[in-house]
Amino acid sequence: MDRVLRQRRRRTTCALYVQSSKLEDLIGNLPADGEIVKVISMANLSAAGFIRYIADHTTIHEMTVSTYRVGPNTLRQLRRLRELGHLNKAAFVVGRLMSRDKRKASAIQYWEDLSEMCERYGWQCVSRDNHTKLALFDTEAGKFVLEGSCNLNEAPNYEQFSLCRDAELYDFYARALQEMMEIQA
Repeated sequence: MDRVLRQRRRRTTCALYVQSSKLEDLIGNLPADGEIVKVISMANLSAAGFIRYIADHTTIHEMTVSTYRVGPNTLRQLRRLRELGHLNKAAFVVGRLMSRDKRKASAIQYWEDLSEMCERYGWQCVSRDNHTKLALFDTEAGKFVLEGSCNLNEAPNYEQFSLCRDAELYDFYARALQEMMEIQA
């Protein structure tokens, strides 16, 4: 006899300090100049974990993020990094759905929370037709680029990431993201 079991999907969250520690175990120190580190995560790591990992190694002078959405626990993490002096300046280009989808009240609340935090710290955020997933870090240790499949949240699925220290690639993406931010919506 065929059988079916239906269950609700359980929400999975990951402690970001655990993710930072896991990244430390996986890749050790931050990549050397020109070095690229590729990671396939089996639902154990998130883009937010990489931010914590970088902040654990060096002060982030400026971070620019392009993502579809930013999760609420990540907002708390960013606020804490700012308060501890690990993150000075930030800019976000997020997907339009995050700010405008009236069917998803939670998405709009996330947008309002992000906007409020940016206003408080003098950071920037804009909403565009955006689905890219990039994070740029200008740090005391150099310029880093994180590319991946994950939104800026703490509930990862199977994801892929590429982290490198590369000023030329950083500048390439920084110009593109600046252009996205300047486009009139």
